[in-house]
Amino acid sequence: MSFQITLAFLESVKENNNTQWLHTYRDLYHQEKDRFADFIKKLLDQLKPLNQDFKDLEPKDCIFRFNRDIRFSHDKSPYKEHFGAVIAPGGKKSDLPCLYVHLEPGNKSMIAGGLYLPPTPVIHHVRKSISKHFKERNKIINNPEFKKTYGEVQGK
Repeated sequence: MSFQITLAFLESVKENNNTQWLHTYRDLYHQEKDRFADFIKKLLDQLKPLNQDFKDLEPKDCIFRFNRDIRFSHDKSPYKEHFGAVIAPGGKKSDLPCLYVHLEPGNKSMIAGGLYLPPTPVIHHVRKSISKHFKERNKIINNPEFKKTYGEVQGK
């Protein structure tokens, strides 16, 4: 699946981030939003057999809205400059470990895994587990085949 048009659209949003511009290109926005949703659907179709917690997830449960919440922001740009989705049991509202899919121009696209803003007891549990299995973790993330496939682990 190619995202060249999607990335060009998002680059244009970055340059023209206002309501009038987006209304002019509303059809293109819907086309690219649907392209991203199709990608998330295909990803879900691959993941559902691996995890029964994903069986009822649909792209709409995972994809974040494109409008920004500008109420308390100094930046009053009305739209995000990326598409994003969370794949986790419960979708984007989940506080469980997840896959995060981020599509943005400028080599900022990524698929990441982990927890986002976990509560304090969960942070303590994760840190304790990492500490307990530190040697095994380092052996995995420093393996040349792992690095070749996934790249460097960031935020070590």
